[in-house]
Amino acid sequence: MLTLIQCLPTPTHIPVSFTLSLCAEERTRSRYRFETPQGEVMLLRLPRGTVL
Repeated sequence: MLTLIQCLPTPTHIPVSFTLSLCAEERTRSRYRFETPQGEVMLLRLPRGTVL
């Protein structure tokens, strides 16, 4: 299980490992549980009030 705890600025020189598609409602949540299309569980644990 992967836990995301930081939102970093997007550098252009680092390759993207994966993409997480979120709807508008999901981008406003700072605590959320996602499941990737491959079946991997990911937890979003950002500071409260963080909007992606």
